[in-house]
Amino acid sequence: MTSKKVLHEVTCAIYKAGQDKPAVRWSFFFKYDEDSVESLSEVLERMNATCGIKERANEIFVMNYKIKLSVRRMEPEPEFPKGRVFAIDTESQFTLMMPLIQQNYEIIVKVVETEVRSVNQILMDKKSMAKRKLPAESDDVKPAKKANVGRPPINAENRMLIFKKKVKDKFPDVVIKSPTLVSCACSVDIHLHRSFGTTNLNKHMKSCNAKRVQKAATSGSAVKLKEFLLKHSTSEEKKSTSSKLDEVQSDDSLHSGGLPSDEEPSDILMLQDVQDNTWLDESPPCSPASFRESSCILENELHDFTSSFESVSSLSSESEYDSDGLSTAVYADQISDNIRGPGFLGTGKGGIKHFDWKSWNLPLPSHFARHKNVSGYTTENGIHCNLLRSFLEICAQEDSVVTSLLNNGYTKVIPVAMQKDGMALKPGLMVDIRQGVLIGGTLKIDNEFIERHPNPSPEMLKSLFVQEAEVTCLTSLDNKLTLPVGVDYNCKGISSAETFEKFNLHCNQLQICLQCIKSGHINTENGVIVSGNCSSKCETCLEQRSVCQDCKRNGQCHIDPSLRCCGNCLRQKEKCVKLMVLVITMDSESKNKGAEEMFEERKKNGSIDPNVSLACCVPDGVHVGKRLARHFSNWFLLVDGCRINRVLLRTLRGDPSLKDKLRPHLTVAACRNRDRMDVDASLEISSKPVRNIVSGIKTITHTIIPEKYRLYEDNKKGTLSSPIAVCITENGMLLIADAAKGKLFFCTIALSR
Repeated sequence: MTSKKVLHEVTCAIYKAGQDKPAVRWSFFFKYDEDSVESLSEVLERMNATCGIKERANEIFVMNYKIKLSVRRMEPEPEFPKGRVFAIDTESQFTLMMPLIQQNYEIIVKVVETEVRSVNQILMDKKSMAKRKLPAESDDVKPAKKANVGRPPINAENRMLIFKKKVKDKFPDVVIKSPTLVSCACSVDIHLHRSFGTTNLNKHMKSCNAKRVQKAATSGSAVKLKEFLLKHSTSEEKKSTSSKLDEVQSDDSLHSGGLPSDEEPSDILMLQDVQDNTWLDESPPCSPASFRESSCILENELHDFTSSFESVSSLSSESEYDSDGLSTAVYADQISDNIRGPGFLGTGKGGIKHFDWKSWNLPLPSHFARHKNVSGYTTENGIHCNLLRSFLEICAQEDSVVTSLLNNGYTKVIPVAMQKDGMALKPGLMVDIRQGVLIGGTLKIDNEFIERHPNPSPEMLKSLFVQEAEVTCLTSLDNKLTLPVGVDYNCKGISSAETFEKFNLHCNQLQICLQCIKSGHINTENGVIVSGNCSSKCETCLEQRSVCQDCKRNGQCHIDPSLRCCGNCLRQKEKCVKLMVLVITMDSESKNKGAEEMFEERKKNGSIDPNVSLACCVPDGVHVGKRLARHFSNWFLLVDGCRINRVLLRTLRGDPSLKDKLRPHLTVAACRNRDRMDVDASLEISSKPVRNIVSGIKTITHTIIPEKYRLYEDNKKGTLSSPIAVCITENGMLLIADAAKGKLFFCTIALSR
């Protein structure tokens, strides 16, 4: 019987000591005989010898390493979106796992360095080995060289012992943790520049010893300063000292140059503690780290007062402390140096200073410095994943006040209304130097676009400009939660069909459940949802218009997808928290009106998407009121057989017999035609006092044109000052006689629908 040999895909990575990311990573095929009796160690040795692990490790100077074997499941899980990794450390695990590895598992080999060996160390070892290969003893060999003959070879263990003895003889308080790491008596870990090296250690010990000398001198000066303050301090002197300190730290003092002082209030309190005889006698309980920080602050304060630490300035440039005794260690990956000083450059000392940019030596950060660490942005169209997740997280809380439409053991559905409204933008383009693109267009305008279109036409550029930002907001039907969740940047000329497809897509994306967002079952681009794998639709249930047997066993109670638990949550046995879009509101633009009519038409003939079949499109109430208000001002509306217009109220307000009654209740601003969204004017003209006065008026005489015609410099041309007669000819022309000019004028009337 022949044995079965299987090729496995293996991913190998080499990690250097102290590094989280692999230095080298590659993949290879490994042949394994399922009927073989190879052990784990034999398989690892065969991989090391035949799969290129040893050669690649030597290329990056990794001499000593350990090989670890593990397998990764390719199918993602909720807690492990990239797949769970199982380590194989023992022979029993290896024997159990290897026959089970199929296509849904991947073998991972980690090569971890166990000893850091630099190129310099390898060359030094080769040189020392060459020196130890001495010739046979002869008369020419000196006695000092004879002592080296026959000594045991220096391996890693012997080198460690020699290194410990060498360091202990020179620095008794140093603790050696590894060939590259030692610990000083000041609880500072020192990373050596190479194995068994002492360069960094010598530098640190030099500065550490100098610091100890400072501390000893500080303690003696502190006692003297304390005795001096206790001897000469009184209550009046305390007040004067505090006032002087306040003057020094004020923003308008000469000491700070008009800038806020760098000293914290804790430093002032520290000096007051010295005056109140509590300094160095009582210390609050604190951690060792905070005690060391406080000690450093005390030492710096005493150094500013006594100026007795001249030894610090004599430290070498390689010391960890500067001339002021402050640490020069870098604790951040990036340092932004935008401010220099001092201010009032070249104005001399003393006197009253006045701010002037010419003498101010504090330059403001440049444009590039200000935008170096700004927050990111995106100009992608669609629903933002983080905003939708925030809305769902608030609704999913146990103490949430948002009312749910359905809440059982499987599903929690929150009914919402989706509002879309646009804001006009001024067309234009802006250069983003970080991305190398032009912002402000519907397409990505970068170097490739410019190469494809070296001379674009003006019509093409106009079609690319973003002219409207349309924001999508969600509001729960109980009106307890509102949040903007998306934005679309539109150009001019969007059709009704495109508008319909866009808000239909947004409705489907808004109904993605919370668990699918957390588990990564959606595809995003710059934080905007592109597509999602959250489906709760059953074709069988939709065809027979009742819940099928399979769905009943899964706990489904409805046939509408928006009221059902999604398949991912059923498989993971998680509660499905989702939104249900019941109302879609937009303004009354032509494209939105056409999209609403298309939605209602498809809903009637049954061709609508089942995910939005329960939703309804209605015009936005605010925009409906705005349109009615505009119609009421621009044309005479026919109501109950009478023609009405807002301008009639303005005429009545100026009538001599009614102005005393109307003007206290009706302002002239409420009678004018203003394109505003406020409701104050509507409430004012429909108030009860105004209605009572107007109800008693039988007739009103007014011009056909509602708004008063005012003469300006631009419209004076062609006006007739004294028209006395008007008649209509058979061909539809108007004949107008003017008494002032003594002429007969005619004009053509064009009627359009």
